[in-house]
Amino acid sequence: CKVMVLHCARGRRQVPDLHGLIHLKLFSSEDVARLVHGVVDDLHGRSPNYTGVCGDVVMGKEREDMVQSLTSFVALAAGADGTKETIEADLKELEVPPMIAQVVSKALWGRMVELKKALASTPAHLSRCHLRDFDWTVQMVLSSDKISSLHECTVQLQLSLMDADQSKPRDVRVEMSKTELDLLLEALGNADKAVQS
Repeated sequence: CKVMVLHCARGRRQVPDLHGLIHLKLFSSEDVARLVHGVVDDLHGRSPNYTGVCGDVVMGKEREDMVQSLTSFVALAAGADGTKETIEADLKELEVPPMIAQVVSKALWGRMVELKKALASTPAHLSRCHLRDFDWTVQMVLSSDKISSLHECTVQLQLSLMDADQSKPRDVRVEMSKTELDLLLEALGNADKAVQS
C-alpha cells in the first residue's frame, strides 16, 4: 500500500495512503467544514449524517473511502501535535486544493483540544482491530533434540483480537524469549508514555 509522510512536532512519520481525501475537492467550503465537524462528532461517539452533507456528489464506496480517509487524517493530525500550517502542508501533499486544505485545517484546529480528549479516551478509533483479551504462560525449556541441557524460559502470549467487521475474535499466539519479552515491555512502556504526554 502506498505510504505518505505526515509532519509532526517530533519530525516526519509515515502513514498509510489517504487517497479518499481527493474527493474533498468536489465539495463547497461549507460542506467540507461540515464533513470535518461530522468526523470529529463521529470520533466523539455521535452519529453524523454524511448522506445529508454528501448528497449525490460522492456516493457508495467513494463516500466510504473519503470518510475513512478523512477520519484517519483527523486522528493522525490530532496525534501529530502539528500546527495549522503543517496540517495544510500534509493536505497539499495529498493533492487537496489549498482552499479546501485551509477549510479543513481551520475546522480541525478549532476543535483540536476536544478531539485530543476524545481520541485519548477511545483509542479504538485509531484502528479497526482492538485487543479483546490476552493470556500468558511461562514455560521452562530444559532440553531439546539437539541440546541436552538448555534451561531457557519462554513466554507464550495469546492475544484475542476483534476486528470491527468480524463477529468473533481471532487468536494470535506469540512465543518469546526473555530478551524479546523485555523489548516488547520496553516498547509498550514507551508507547504508554507517549500517550500520557
